[in-house]
Formats: sequence, structure tokens, C-alpha cells
Amino acid sequence: FEEGYIRPDYITLEKGRANGYSSLPRNPIAYLNGPDMAKPECTRIGYSFRHLALWGGLYHMAAALLRPVFPCHTYHRGIGLRELRPQLRSYWRKALYALRDYGRLAQFKAALSGRYFLVPLQVNVDSQIKRHSDFSSDGMEGFILHVLESFARNAPEDALLVYKHHPMDRGYHDYSRFIRKQVKRLGLTERVIYVHDVHLPTLIDNARGVVVVNSTVGLSAILHGKPVKTCGKALYDMAGLTAQADLDSFWRRADDFTPNKNLAQRYHAAVINQTQINGNFYKRLPNTPLKCGLNWKRKAPAGAGAAKLSTQDSGVIQAVIGN
Repeated sequence: FEEGYIRPDYITLEKGRANGYSSLPRNPIAYLNGPDMAKPECTRIGYSFRHLALWGGLYHMAAALLRPVFPCHTYHRGIGLRELRPQLRSYWRKALYALRDYGRLAQFKAALSGRYFLVPLQVNVDSQIKRHSDFSSDGMEGFILHVLESFARNAPEDALLVYKHHPMDRGYHDYSRFIRKQVKRLGLTERVIYVHDVHLPTLIDNARGVVVVNSTVGLSAILHGKPVKTCGKALYDMAGLTAQADLDSFWRRADDFTPNKNLAQRYHAAVINQTQINGNFYKRLPNTPLKCGLNWKRKAPAGAGAAKLSTQDSGVIQAVIGN
């Protein structure tokens, strides 16, 4: 079990291991030549934060009380009352950041549209960072610096860089001071923006390109038709979906890596059918055969036959063969 590769209406269930260890093919030919899968019907989850907060609180209470019984258990965050402080901090920071980011959305949709590269940050202790990237020791600060230095050396002078903080990391980290220090050192004043709670789909839609470690936001950006560069081991990192050049080249060549729409749709449908279950770990789904958070009873859709490759698809295949 894992959080969904596709958010917010799915969780992941894979045989074996997930994420960077997944058995899903990393070759676009497997998806272009595979059956044309239909996407199953999906029940929308809706707002679920209060459900997460309730069950999260009960979990921490049980874990703290029973810790003597399980002395060797490992937690990726603190347990019990130690978690109360960052959770409370998250609430007041959300209000503060809303004031700081006020009016930003309109700028991204107008004056800044098409000018910036979006860099969505991930939770610092996420296993995606700890196990499936080169930033396991220095976390998000290492990633931020890696991107900043590459941007300073290679990006067009009219390009901007926008860092988007992860909402689940709001109470634990704030990289404002670190980013300001590095921006000043690299001479990037007025070219770097750091936001927290600006509407993510709008940021993606108006971006010039997207740079991620291995976040699910990368797949969302691909489905939005945006060039994506991954800096970690991502499930979707393959020719036709993401930039297969290095980060230094990506800043000037982003337009060369616009995702193949047919491949993106096929990949999306295959991931849902093979690894995703409609549902949520914390909120009960309405109108499902079992009164629980997961729709176990869905019918797997039949494939629509062999793939029909376009000229553009053939170009993706040739690129893979050539590499």
C-alpha cells in the first residue's frame, strides 16, 4: 500500500514493491504497443483533510501509548506530543502564507505566464527522497541548490524560477531564508519566487516547464502537456514523457520535450488499471458496494485492441531504439 501515484482519488496497491522499485515498464514501447485501456469509473473523494487529521491523531495516540510494546518500530516522523507543535505551526503558517501569496495567482496567469519554470518541492522525509534520489542526505535543500546553480549557469536571461512548497511539509520546514541566501550568492535577485499555497494546477498550466525530483506532480504536468525534467528515479521518466537530456540543457531546450499526448494518455490509463484503487485511506467512499474507503469491487475495463501508432509515436520509438 502507498499513497496514490495519481492524486487525489486513488491509492496504490502493487505486488512486490512500489515507487522506484515498481515493476511497471519504464519503456514507452510497452505502452504504445500495449492494449488501449479504458479508464475505470472514478468516485471523487472531495475534501478529506479533517478525516486525515482525526485518524492521524488517533494513530499518534495509539503509537505513543503502545511504543513500549514495539520498541524497535521505526517512524519517519516524531510520535505523540512531539508532532503537536509542527501541526499547530502548520495552521498559523497557512494563514501567514495566504497573506504573503495574495495576488500571486493573478500574476502567474497574466504577466508571468509562460516565463517561469516551476519546481514543486516534496516532503523532506519522503521515501521518494530518501530512497529514490541523490538527495537522501541533504534533502530538499540539496535539491533547491542543485536546481538554482544549474539555472544560474544555463537558463535564458528572461526566465524565472518558481519554487512551490509542499503543503504537508508546511509545519516542518520553511526554505525562505535558505533560498534568499543562495539567490543573493548566485546573483539571481528578482528571478526566483518562492510560494506556498498558490493553486498548483494554475501554476502548471502557465509554466514554461516543470522540474521535479520524482513527485506525482511530474505526472500531472505531463498530462497538462508541459515539458518535465526529473532529478530522481520517477516511474514516468521515459522518452516521450520527460526530458531525457540533463538539467543544464533543459532550461533552453524545454520545448523539445513536450510530452507525447498519446503516450501520456496510454501511460495514465495503464497505471490506473494496473496499480491504482479508487479511494482514500481516511475517508469512507459513498455509494460503493463495501462501506469503506476503497472501491475493491470495480470492474477492470476490457482493452480496446492493439495500439494504432501515429507518426509522432513512431518518432518516440525511434528515439528509444536510438538510445
